[in-house]
Amino acid sequence: MNKPPRRTGAWQRREVSPPLNEDPVDQQHEEHDYCSFPVPVAVDLSLDQTEDLRKEVEQLRKQMEELSVRHRFCLGRFAASDDDIWFYTRFVTYNHLMAFWRLIEPASHNMVRVTRARAATTRSEGSMPAAHR
Repeated sequence: MNKPPRRTGAWQRREVSPPLNEDPVDQQHEEHDYCSFPVPVAVDLSLDQTEDLRKEVEQLRKQMEELSVRHRFCLGRFAASDDDIWFYTRFVTYNHLMAFWRLIEPASHNMVRVTRARAATTRSEGSMPAAHR
C-alpha cells in the first residue's frame, strides 16, 4: 500500500526573508524615506503624459461636439451651405436669416403660434351668423 507523498502546507512553502541584524528603528527609516525627492526625469515624463492626455481629452471633446451638431436638427448644422439654408428657410444665406432673426427676436415673446386646427376653428366661427356664436 503506497501512500502519496505528503504535501507541504502553505506555511512551510512560504518564502522566509533572511533575518536582519539591524535595529528595528533603523529598518523603519529605510523602508519609509519621506524626505526623498522624485527623480526629475520621472517628473518630466509624468508631466508629458499628463499634457498628452489633456490634449487627447480636448480633441475628443471637439469630436463629441461635432457629432452632436451633426445629429441635431438645427440651423447651425446648415450654416456652411447656402443651398441648405435656402431649402429649409427660403433665405438666401445664413447671414440673411440671422439678420432677420435679430430684427424680430425682441418681439418674439409677443408672437402667437396658430396651428391649422385653430385657424380652421377661427375661420368657421367668423363665417357663422352672430346669433349662433
